[in-house]
Amino acid sequence: MYSLQIIPLAYVLFIGKNTDDYSSLFEQLLLHYDYEPEPILVDFESATLKSTKTMFPEAIQTVQSLGLQNKYTNDDKFRINVKKLNGLVFVPVGDVLKAYSSLVNDFDDEDYLLLDCSRHGKPRFSLQLWNIYDRVIQDLPRSNNAIDGWHHAFNNRVSIKHPSITKLAKCILREQARFEIDIARLRA
Repeated sequence: MYSLQIIPLAYVLFIGKNTDDYSSLFEQLLLHYDYEPEPILVDFESATLKSTKTMFPEAIQTVQSLGLQNKYTNDDKFRINVKKLNGLVFVPVGDVLKAYSSLVNDFDDEDYLLLDCSRHGKPRFSLQLWNIYDRVIQDLPRSNNAIDGWHHAFNNRVSIKHPSITKLAKCILREQARFEIDIARLRA
């Protein structure tokens, strides 16, 4: 029996958060560390959601104008079927497409607008990225909440929104010293 510990292995200061920035970061990490993680847990950041609402307000209005919001609220069968779609994250990756096809048949014909969105072309995110079946089976975290919690606690320990580089470096060194103790304890 073991206890899962999440320990930062790299501290990164970003000016931007775009694809190129993340690609450069991962290239540097792979260059300097002889480690390639099998599972990678990513965050679908709230900034992305806010940006979507700002940049594509028509999408939100479309859901409302199609009556999907009211239908979800008032139609038990529809609501259960939508929840079943959300449950696909817990289905083994190899069975997701079959399960999806089965679920599609449970929807009424007039629900084609909801389902039609997902029938056009390749999905935006691969099944392996969003499916958590294996993580649940292996008793691994299903989200990065622990990392978000660490970020929040670290920000509180820094106690300044925009610290000087010297103060930030001191806080990171103190944090690293704490994690070195945790690592030594885990290895013992």
